Amino acid sequence: MQETQRTFTVPESPSSRGTLQLFSRYWSPETACKATVFGVHGICEHSGRYARFAEDLCRNGYALRMIDLRGHGKSEGPRAHVQRFDQYLEDIDAVLAELEREGAYPDFLLGHSMGAAIMGLYGALRRPPVKGVVLSAPPVIVGGPMMPLLRYLALTVSRLLPGLRLVKMNTPVLMKFGAKYLSHDPRVVEDFRNDPLVYRGRLSTRLAGEVLQASRRLRKVAGRFQAPLLLLHGTGDVIARSSGSELFHRLAGSHDKTLKLYPGFYHEVLGETERDRVIADVIAWLDAHFDACSESNDADVADATP
Repeated sequence: MQETQRTFTVPESPSSRGTLQLFSRYWSPETACKATVFGVHGICEHSGRYARFAEDLCRNGYALRMIDLRGHGKSEGPRAHVQRFDQYLEDIDAVLAELEREGAYPDFLLGHSMGAAIMGLYGALRRPPVKGVVLSAPPVIVGGPMMPLLRYLALTVSRLLPGLRLVKMNTPVLMKFGAKYLSHDPRVVEDFRNDPLVYRGRLSTRLAGEVLQASRRLRKVAGRFQAPLLLLHGTGDVIARSSGSELFHRLAGSHDKTLKLYPGFYHEVLGETERDRVIADVIAWLDAHFDACSESNDADVADATP
């Protein structure tokens, strides 16, 4: 596997002449590449946490490209803050447009957690010309015992004081007990706690509110989602409820949609102790959809031959 890094320039906002630099990683197989997956990470994390997943994909002939979202990882922008959730979608517009100009438009899209909300909305609202979309633990229904209070504060205060920092991510309680519910694998949990690029400051009320609004929007626009869809979710996830993936699966307009539930798995199904099951499901799904598209293209060429 080879890793290369670069940045993409995106508008700071539609009303501003300023720009931001988004950091990205591209992992490619040593042998021939069958297809490329473009991925987006979850809240407070970054693309580097997906290196192990990249190895799995590369071993099976797939390349993985991921960006650090604005305000995350090595990308520019205020930490853990956006004015509008659609800024994430607009950033993807800019990155994919640049890749298209370079002849490197991805074949598949993938998102985890908040990244799954981004890719879910992107698939429904933008309808990109890809072979399929993989959503891991999308926050269609957000969980947690503090959620009613956070929902009230985020949705109310975010309108009045959007820059107010609401929840501190490095409190002993959150780092000890919240991180615990990412995975049953203690190494994954410990790596998350010690990763210097994982954000441990306070979330802005605006970002918290926008994530919760995005959760509602996912349910509202699911019928407009037409791309082939693979949903992955652990039934033990207390951060984003697996019932949300079940709901999105029912509502999605896709004729080709698959839901994979993993009994007892926590939030990061790609980093669980029995992750091999998940990886096998992802690879099998990618292979099926890549091969199907390849056969379709071959048939089109054959039909066009005099």
